[in-house]
Amino acid sequence: MSTQTNQARNVVGFEVSDIGGLRRVFAKPTFNSEKFAKNVSKNGDTATSNMLEKVNIISSEAASKMKRAVFENYKLFIKAGKAASQLENTMHQIHNEFTEKQRVMNTLTELSLFNDIITDVSASERAVSISQVDEKTENLPCSEHSGISATQLAELVEGASVLVGDSSRRVIFDGDLRELSMNDFTFVCMARVFVLTDTLVIAYHSQSGSSYPYRLQSTYDLNNFAVANFPPMDRLQTPNNAFKLIVFPTNRLFQTETPSDKKRWLTLLDEAMRKYRNTNSYVASNLKSDSHITTNSYDVLDHNSMKLSMLPPKVSAEAVVAGHKALSSTLPDCVDLLTPIDKLDLSAKKNPFDDSHETVKSPMAKVGSHKSRHNWLWDVPEDLDVAISERNFQRATNLIVKAKESLNQILTGDISKPSMDTNIQSSNSSTPGQISDTVDHRSKTDWEKLSKRIERNERNLTESLQYELVSAACRHGAPKSVKAAVSQLGLLGKASLAAELFLVYRSQVMTKSLTHGVHQEGNQLIYLNKLSLTFHRNLAETAVEWCQSVVKPLGEILASKTNGISPQQFENICSLKFYSWTLDETEKFGQQLRVLLIDSHAVSFYSMAYAAQRIKAHADKLTELLSVDISSTLNRSLSRAWKRAADEQSRLLCEAVENRAKQESWETLSNLPKGEQDKIIADLLEFGILNQYTAADYGLKLTMSTYYLIRSLRQFIQSVHLLNCSELDLTLISCFVQTLNSELDCFERVSPIDISDPARQSVIIINLEFLIKTIVPKFANILNCSENSTIQQLVCSLKTSLQNIKGLEEEETVVVTTAAKKSNVVVDEEGNDVI
Repeated sequence: MSTQTNQARNVVGFEVSDIGGLRRVFAKPTFNSEKFAKNVSKNGDTATSNMLEKVNIISSEAASKMKRAVFENYKLFIKAGKAASQLENTMHQIHNEFTEKQRVMNTLTELSLFNDIITDVSASERAVSISQVDEKTENLPCSEHSGISATQLAELVEGASVLVGDSSRRVIFDGDLRELSMNDFTFVCMARVFVLTDTLVIAYHSQSGSSYPYRLQSTYDLNNFAVANFPPMDRLQTPNNAFKLIVFPTNRLFQTETPSDKKRWLTLLDEAMRKYRNTNSYVASNLKSDSHITTNSYDVLDHNSMKLSMLPPKVSAEAVVAGHKALSSTLPDCVDLLTPIDKLDLSAKKNPFDDSHETVKSPMAKVGSHKSRHNWLWDVPEDLDVAISERNFQRATNLIVKAKESLNQILTGDISKPSMDTNIQSSNSSTPGQISDTVDHRSKTDWEKLSKRIERNERNLTESLQYELVSAACRHGAPKSVKAAVSQLGLLGKASLAAELFLVYRSQVMTKSLTHGVHQEGNQLIYLNKLSLTFHRNLAETAVEWCQSVVKPLGEILASKTNGISPQQFENICSLKFYSWTLDETEKFGQQLRVLLIDSHAVSFYSMAYAAQRIKAHADKLTELLSVDISSTLNRSLSRAWKRAADEQSRLLCEAVENRAKQESWETLSNLPKGEQDKIIADLLEFGILNQYTAADYGLKLTMSTYYLIRSLRQFIQSVHLLNCSELDLTLISCFVQTLNSELDCFERVSPIDISDPARQSVIIINLEFLIKTIVPKFANILNCSENSTIQQLVCSLKTSLQNIKGLEEEETVVVTTAAKKSNVVVDEEGNDVI
């Protein structure tokens, strides 16, 4: 027993502190889990629960150790990644250092060959330009790296070592800008922009592990881009405080924090580019004014011949000559390949874009060098191309008008010749026959060709202005831009075309307002009322803008021209155009109403009539304001549609009468609940069919079919009166007669069974008499057709039907009486017989 107890203690009798021994038992290779579980379960539930608790503790410890091991491995992975990143940065740094050393070696080699290297501008001149730029931008916020050299910039921006070629190049200003996408204005990145004396550098922020704060993205020479403001076009999408960097063939968009920052950036960039261009032009002028460089054995080389694209742009002429000597002495067989044979071949070896006026002298150059007040005309075609491409239509129009006036004077000979110099006057005096054929040393053929080129530019400008007006509605063009386009077409002599295109623009605006501005939601009457208000309001707005944008400005332009029509004539023409356009738009609106009101079958006849009344009220008001008969045009456009709608409504009324006749039970209103009786009697009193004295007698003896007939006829007549169209009078009478004829047919088809019933027979007679004596006269007076032959014929037919029904009743009464008498005689005779 003691042995078993010891074994049990050895197996399961562990305390919480004996977890290490239990762990060693589990780790033994001969451990049997089934045997261990059986031994533990033999000692009862308490031992089993204790063992389970210890196993759970061991499991949680193992899980925590596993998590710790995974965490340590992850830390090692991160350290390895950082080491790899640092190694990569070190390799980049080594590469940049080697690049810098290579550049220094190349510079030393160049110095050893050419003795001296000059820059585009001296350090003193560069300092003056930088100080002037700094004065313009002194209000800018503090720059972090302002004034540093290109070498120091290369230590900040990875890849900027290519800029370390000029010791005078330094940073004027730098700052952070948000770069946005040109397509959807989304944020791209935060860019660091450095403005140097001759270069614009755009860099990105590097990763945290890099040894450089920034990484070079792109560089632009200050001559190779332009800066433009990017105004917000709408409040929802276009960003604020943005400006555009125009670099062919793409553009880049940057955004500042505040409007003042944007203004300062634009001022800084404009001033830096202007100073850089001025310094370049100054150096170019100095280079052109230098004398020819000669040597003892190589006097064939001059300064202009050194301006070849193959030579280094920053090497002086003396250095070139010295280098050429060294190369000639080293390679004497290649001298002919390095220098021209004589001076006559120099012009062929020069860069054609660097030729000066002194080296290339053609007869046309001599003519162009002559100063005249008409020389500006030869630059007009190019200026027009630029203005049209930039959509500066006002400048293009002014240029064309001014150029056409000058060309007309030149071609017609109505021009005062400017004073010529002595040689020119002598040549003209020697050839008097050529005076009338030349102006400013150019033949009239040249002037005619120039005139044709300007006419071609004028056609392009006219097409652009036409597109501006036609597409203004789709582009949500402002009235000011439309007015400007109209005025510019008027200045070009196309006032009639401008007026027509303005009306086309207003038609598109109206169509867009009617289709997209008014939404068909909810009640149809509200929708139709909004549609009518939108149409007539657009007509009124068009009338106002027509006077302000077309009649007044174009009239003033035509009045200033001596050969134009008078302002009164132009105003009359404009009035005719506007009246014709208004009537055409009214016709289009009438067609749209026909589709909505009638063809769609989505609106009841009464709703249609009520909507037509509101539309006619709007048209009458606008007719009074504009003095254009819009109301009559709209009525004429819709009159046939109203007639078709009335005929359709009459057909529906006849079908309703026939359907009620099939279900007629000849039950009077007295069988209805008290509330419904009071409501129907009130309606009949409102219709004027009954009065307060006859309501109790007649009202409760009518059937529901008669009540529905009265209500439908009354609503139909009221709807037609709302249309207020005199052409519908005969149609209304015809529809009224057709409906009553249908009711008459129902009475004539009454079954003999209904007539044989005395109660039903009396109801039929009362309703028919009410129809003849009350309903027909009442509505005939409303329609003013009591003397109409069709109405009288209808009344006669109703009376005939009434007499027939009464005749059947009398015959039936006689037959019943006779039969009763005969039955009494037979009884008596039988009685007598029995007796």
